[in-house]
Amino acid sequence: MAKVRNRKKQAQAVAEAASAPTITIGERLRHARESRGLDVPTVAEQLHLKQSMVLALEGEDFSRLPARVFVRGYYRNYARLMELPEEQLLREFDARCPEGEECAGAPPVVAQSVKKEIRSSHGLVKLMTWLVVISVLAAFGLWWKDYSEKQAAPVSNELEPTKATEGAAGNGAQVAPAVAALPAEGAPVPPPTRTGTEKSEAQQPAKEVSKAAAAPGESAVQPAAPAAETESPAPVAAPKQVQLQFNEDSWVDIRGANRSFKLVGTRKAGERVELDGEPPYNIILGNARGVTILVDGKPYDFSSRTRRNVARLTLDP
Repeated sequence: MAKVRNRKKQAQAVAEAASAPTITIGERLRHARESRGLDVPTVAEQLHLKQSMVLALEGEDFSRLPARVFVRGYYRNYARLMELPEEQLLREFDARCPEGEECAGAPPVVAQSVKKEIRSSHGLVKLMTWLVVISVLAAFGLWWKDYSEKQAAPVSNELEPTKATEGAAGNGAQVAPAVAALPAEGAPVPPPTRTGTEKSEAQQPAKEVSKAAAAPGESAVQPAAPAAETESPAPVAAPKQVQLQFNEDSWVDIRGANRSFKLVGTRKAGERVELDGEPPYNIILGNARGVTILVDGKPYDFSSRTRRNVARLTLDP
C-alpha cells in the first residue's frame, strides 16, 4: 500500500511539473481569487494596493508595475492571501524575471477591458457637463429677468407722481382766475348824482379792489386759512391697561415691541406688575396656573396657549 501511495504522489508531482509552465503566475492567482468568490476591489483592499495594481499582477503587465523587488513582495503577499505555495510561485517568478533584467510577462489582457470602461463612461461625463452648463445658464436667465423687473418698477412709480402733479397744476390754473374774479363782482359802483369830491373818495375803494384782483395768489390763499383752522384732530383711543397678578411664584419673560419693555425673572406670589411700552407683548410664563392676566381689569383667557403649565403667547390688547 505504501508503494502505491508513493507512486501516486510521484505521478501527481510529475503532472504538476508538466502543467506548471502552461499557466502563468498571474493566471493562477486570478483563478484562485475567482474560485474563492472574491472580486478585485476586495483583494486590493486586503493587500493595501490599488485595483489597477492587482489587475497588473494578474495580467503580468510589468510595464505598469514598480521595481522588481516590490513586485516580488506583491506576489508573495497575494499567494499567501490565496493560500498558495509562496516559494513555488516565487521560483517561477525568478525564472521568468531574473534579477537585473527587465521582466517580460504575458500581454496585459485585462488592461484592454479597463480602457473600454473608460471610453464607455466618457459619454456620461459629457452629459453631466452639459447638464451643469445648462443649469448655470438657466439660473442666470432667471436672475436677469428678476433684476430687470426690479429696475423697471421704480421708473413707472416716478411717472405716476409726475402726472398727478401736472393734473393738480392744471386744476389750480383754472380755479385761480375764478377766485380772482370774485372781488370784482362785489366792488362798489359810485352813484352818478355825487360830486367830484365824493367820486374821488369812491374811486379809492375801487382801486384797492382792483389791486386785490391783480394778485390772485394772495386772495386764493387767504380764504383757505379759516377752513384749515376749523379742522380738529381725531380723538386718540387710550391704550389698554395690562396687568399680571401673581398668585404663586412664577418665572416670566415679557418683552414689548421695539424693545420698549422687558421683564425677566422670578416674581413672588402676591405681586402685581403693570406692563409698559408698546404692544404686542411676547409673554412666557413658567407657572401659568399661578398667574392671572388682566386687560383693563378683566381676566384674559390664555389657557389655549398653555402646555405643561408653561404659557407662550403674543398679547396685543
